[in-house]
Amino acid sequence: MSTSNHGGVENNDMEQTKQGNQNQQDNQKQKKKRKSGFPLSKRETILVGGVFVVGALLGVLIMAIVMKNQGNKESKDQNDFSTKTISGKYDVQDCVELGQYKGIKVSIAVTKEDIQAEVESLLEENVTYEQKKGTVQDGDMIYADFAGYVDGKKVEETSDSDYIEIGTDDWLEGFSEAFIGAETGKEFSFDVDVPEDTYEEASVDGKRVTFKATVKYICGDEIMPEYNDDFVKSISDGEHQTTDEYNAYLKQELASEYEAEKSEYSWSDVLDGSKVKAYPENMLKAAKDRVLQEYYDMADLYGMSHDEIFQSFGRENEQDFIDQDLTELAQDTVKEQLVVRAIAAKEEINYTKEEYAEIVEEEYAYNSEAYDSKEEYEKADRAYLEETALQTVVKNWIAEHAEFTTEE
Repeated sequence: MSTSNHGGVENNDMEQTKQGNQNQQDNQKQKKKRKSGFPLSKRETILVGGVFVVGALLGVLIMAIVMKNQGNKESKDQNDFSTKTISGKYDVQDCVELGQYKGIKVSIAVTKEDIQAEVESLLEENVTYEQKKGTVQDGDMIYADFAGYVDGKKVEETSDSDYIEIGTDDWLEGFSEAFIGAETGKEFSFDVDVPEDTYEEASVDGKRVTFKATVKYICGDEIMPEYNDDFVKSISDGEHQTTDEYNAYLKQELASEYEAEKSEYSWSDVLDGSKVKAYPENMLKAAKDRVLQEYYDMADLYGMSHDEIFQSFGRENEQDFIDQDLTELAQDTVKEQLVVRAIAAKEEINYTKEEYAEIVEEEYAYNSEAYDSKEEYEKADRAYLEETALQTVVKNWIAEHAEFTTEE
């Protein structure tokens, strides 16, 4: 039996001043994903909200690409999959070699490394900066207050305090650049034209927004906080007093998370232990078409071209995505489908009408804006819905027959 562990796992001559308590609070805001606020560009709005709008499938695809682009994606075992394809009719048992899937042992123990990873993430989220005074230059990161006005009336949605990296495309065109030359502590104003249909808000779309802004400081070197009792008290509003107490809290939270996701962990082990012998050409083509269509749908949702949507996820254009990512993502999808079908056939597993209806309800919630009714959506996407329903019951069956351990 296989056993695995799943853990959570620019410089000016300026006077420098050390940050105060407000700096730490400000930096917490930076580390959180920004709201779909108005100075944001479409690109950042997509990165923040796209996963939830388009659906769970695209979320998986995006995560795979992000991990690959960051260089963190684990290299696959050379025997994990074949690049062979077959055309015409096929027997699923001839396409995939199943590993052990019934009665597997899966560790969902919370390890010391898991807790340490959480602590390091917390420290990163609470990084502070040296606060510099002076004149803003291109490439600086600044912290600024800003408020937007349309026809002399303040628009709350365009008003905020936030970190701004000058010269990036994280904001509307011309927004960050307007801060170049600004002096810290001095209010100034500038105009930004908001294109039609940018945010689907009548109060700003197609309008000229006048911003009044003040640069609070220019960010200097990062200052990493120390993990100690004072830090724990500050981030928990006094609820936890010591690092030992907070570590116990983290362990409990992670344990609950692992328990809730244990069917995914057992499924991951089953996939890792299975090997594709040949990819049916029709399944591979359908998987590629679906991956691309998910991105096209997202592009349509945000009024972007196909190239622009792929650029939002780190590729030069659509063809670059096709060349770099599409085949591997499609192969991953087909592997899951083959393993699901093979196990379902061997164990005579199938979904009920009620289970299928639940899947339709969940998936339609992600896609309701693109269809006039749930019935229309189901008709258009029936093959995907049936595949998802079967995968769900197979995952649950594997989890029910697995042996989970919470001991390290």
